[in-house]
Amino acid sequence: MGEQIDMDVPNCSECGALSHDGLTCRERFHALLAMEGQDPELASRHFLTVACYNLQHPSQFAPEAIDGLRISLKGFLDGTMAIEEIRRRTSAEYDGQKKVLRPAWRQQVILNIWKMTTADVYRPFQPRGTADRVKQWAESILLEIP
Repeated sequence: MGEQIDMDVPNCSECGALSHDGLTCRERFHALLAMEGQDPELASRHFLTVACYNLQHPSQFAPEAIDGLRISLKGFLDGTMAIEEIRRRTSAEYDGQKKVLRPAWRQQVILNIWKMTTADVYRPFQPRGTADRVKQWAESILLEIP
């Protein structure tokens, strides 16, 4: 991370990502998802991209959903859980009755500064290596969360 350069877009109030490119974390996240269409390797890491973003921006999710996502990310990275199992477990856990999202009135943003964020992963003029950066992002998150 470096210094905030873009004064029109504040640093992220949830993950602390610096606004150096005029984009919010959500905009970078959506840009990463859009890049998946041109990069099969990045597309193969879709789960990592979504998990990383949501773990760093947990205010909208129920605590149980974040705990399950953390466990799934760890299992995926250490090879003990395949995507099919993650989907099956998620589907069984959240069968429509249990809510993943918190009601808006219960959402509370708490700043947590991360070593690596969307600002480090999304580089619009350097698309090569994005899939590798997503994997590094996921590994860094696992080192930082309990």
